[in-house]
Amino acid sequence: MKPLLSRLMLLLPLVLYASSASAQFGGAWQVNGNVSDTAFILDCTFEPNGAEFGGTCVEEASGDPKVHAGKNHTLTAGTAAGDQVNWTYKSSFLFTTFDVSFSGTLDKDRIAGTVTAAGRKGAFTAVRK
Repeated sequence: MKPLLSRLMLLLPLVLYASSASAQFGGAWQVNGNVSDTAFILDCTFEPNGAEFGGTCVEEASGDPKVHAGKNHTLTAGTAAGDQVNWTYKSSFLFTTFDVSFSGTLDKDRIAGTVTAAGRKGAFTAVRK
């Protein structure tokens, strides 16, 4: 019993660290990015839950005809550790469904990183609203 308790005590700081990591990403963010010459703007709301988080991203008008303003995407995955954040949602174009995955680094109220969609890669920045 004592070894189990000592192991649990060792894990407690990691759990608390992961929980606070996702909390710092919680709230509303405006995400601007570009993948294969397709510019996009998203309004994302992240809802922390321990080291993971859920939420939604809504497409905003970006001037690109391939982007459908008002289209809502529910996150299928979201994780945070330290200043690193990753989230994914499903999207579609014509008859093809694919994952859109973001991987970034938090610096104060800004996240910058890479986005991949349908085998293509681009960049994004996000600012806290």
